[in-house]
Amino acid sequence: MNWKKILIREWYQPQFNKAESMVSYYRNVVAYGESVGIETLSGRRKGTVLYAQTALEYWVEKQEKFRFKLEDNERRGK
Repeated sequence: MNWKKILIREWYQPQFNKAESMVSYYRNVVAYGESVGIETLSGRRKGTVLYAQTALEYWVEKQEKFRFKLEDNERRGK
């Protein structure tokens, strides 16, 4: 039993799931222009779609990184 493999998987899986849910959330915001609820100091909301696009890029990148690490982990275990 490879404990290291199990531990790494235990750590990455929830992170990956979070990244995946954030990607779908921000994709919806970009598509439908919903309010993200980012409060600025003046109390007004930021340019929602613009913010969501940058956030989406960030989470997509993170998701790819986690996916690669999970797959790499699977390959190493075999």
